[in-house]
Amino acid sequence: MKTVNVLVTVGEYAGFKMAVSFDSFNHKFVMNLKGQISHKLEIGSDPFGNIACINHALESMPSRHKRFIKILLQK
Repeated sequence: MKTVNVLVTVGEYAGFKMAVSFDSFNHKFVMNLKGQISHKLEIGSDPFGNIACINHALESMPSRHKRFIKILLQK
């Protein structure tokens, strides 16, 4: 990855397209999981930690979805 703040597609996991960018302001890599909506998460140098982080993000999606629907219905 030679440029900063540019999404680079790296593959697919569990039906979600994965793209990575480098956040030059915060000096960290950020992964974007793209399905119907996008989910951002910070990734590091440990591949097993990154997989755990991705799995946690995927597992939390149903509860996040319900929370956002509730917020939208209140407006």
